[in-house]
Amino acid sequence: MTLRPSLRRLLAAALCAAVLPLAGCLMRPDFSVKVTTGEGIEMEVPLGQLPSAVGDDLIQVGRFRFAPWKMPDGVLGIAYDVDLVFKKGAVPTSVALDDVSDVPILTIFKEPAPKLGASNHWFLISPAYNPHDEHANWVLTLDNGVRVYRVTVTLRDGSVHVLRIPIFVAAGTKAVMRTQLGIN
Repeated sequence: MTLRPSLRRLLAAALCAAVLPLAGCLMRPDFSVKVTTGEGIEMEVPLGQLPSAVGDDLIQVGRFRFAPWKMPDGVLGIAYDVDLVFKKGAVPTSVALDDVSDVPILTIFKEPAPKLGASNHWFLISPAYNPHDEHANWVLTLDNGVRVYRVTVTLRDGSVHVLRIPIFVAAGTKAVMRTQLGIN
């Protein structure tokens, strides 16, 4: 059976019309920016998408987010909400979180005796920082920005694991955060 040329062209056009939109869904531009941290380490940070999984063979960052949190004086500040997952029987003896985005490097918190919870998770919400404090004043800038946080974990076996969490913070996200904090 032979198809007429006009019918072949019609079928080819229909096939292209059906397949091309699906191919377009698979194509996503991938943009990133290279930054140098306050400790002199170069990192590539993905823009406009969720950060890649951060971890190693024993520790995985389950969650890292900024949260509006009421400070003792009743004013809202920014707290750092962290969830680490420990694998293969790893047990932490200390955990520290530092903002290494710029110089000086700022300590967000140090936990000298972390206790694992259910499913080997360790959770912490840091003290809230006033948006005008150096630990959180990046939220006051109007442009896009990149923050890099370093998690340093010492395990019971004495090994030290360092994880770096790069985060692209869009200007619009900062605007929403300022609104939540009541400073917009």
